[in-house]
Amino acid sequence: MKKIILILITVLFYINLFAQKESSNISKIDSIKPDFEEWSKQAVAESSSWLQKKGIELNSLPKAPKEQIVYTCNSKVLLRERNDDTLKLWTSGGELYLDTLKLLEHIDKPSFGKTNYISEISSNGNFTLVFLRQKTFHIKNDSSFELETFYKISLDSMMQLWTKKFEFINDSIKNDSIMNIININSYDDFKLIFHPDIFPNGVYSGNIFKDRIELESHWIANNKNYYRISIKNEFLGGKTEYSYLFDENYKFLKYEGCFKEELSLLKEENKKENGSQQSIKRQ
Repeated sequence: MKKIILILITVLFYINLFAQKESSNISKIDSIKPDFEEWSKQAVAESSSWLQKKGIELNSLPKAPKEQIVYTCNSKVLLRERNDDTLKLWTSGGELYLDTLKLLEHIDKPSFGKTNYISEISSNGNFTLVFLRQKTFHIKNDSSFELETFYKISLDSMMQLWTKKFEFINDSIKNDSIMNIININSYDDFKLIFHPDIFPNGVYSGNIFKDRIELESHWIANNKNYYRISIKNEFLGGKTEYSYLFDENYKFLKYEGCFKEELSLLKEENKKENGSQQSIKRQ
């Protein structure tokens, strides 16, 4: 009996000791947290001050034509240009997270403030640099075509050329020579991505880029058609997918500004079943 009591006392002792250590660790973490918050505030303030001295504003494209600048509903900065039946959109093509020294390598480039901009300052004082990528569309006979890059040589060969280009990034002569070979072996052409009558079963796979295009949703609201399509393919053994949401006049609701009122109409009760498409009547 005494042995059992002794064992219980020993167990209780170690449980209490463990609890004290855990309590001590929690106290240490709690004491570190205010220090990090204070450090973070200081880091953000110093980065903000650095931008101000450089005359750089967040989410700003001072070199871009003012009439092309648009803001989405979540305050992202994009560019758009419409000329007759041609639409150009500059949407996010990637981001880099940089400290002050790395950012200095970008702010003197012609593209900074024109198609590249700083979107935010992170909690550690680093910057998020956004790169906008151009997409071009052509509207013809109620069909939408997207400009795509095609290669005259195999994709593997093209990727080898791009790899070599980056290997010789500091050798302008070799770099330009490789870029010339890339340009000779690639060309741009338009591929069909939408017409309201090409989705009898909700899927179209007949364009020259061999995309699989799915009509995900079709709404009719206030006597107006809205569509969401997804475009799927394969690249270097992996799957690719992106989507567009637009109205019957090919206004891209996510890229040409903020259209909260129209987006609010895209509800389940306004959906139309695949296979019962209504032809577009462009205004």
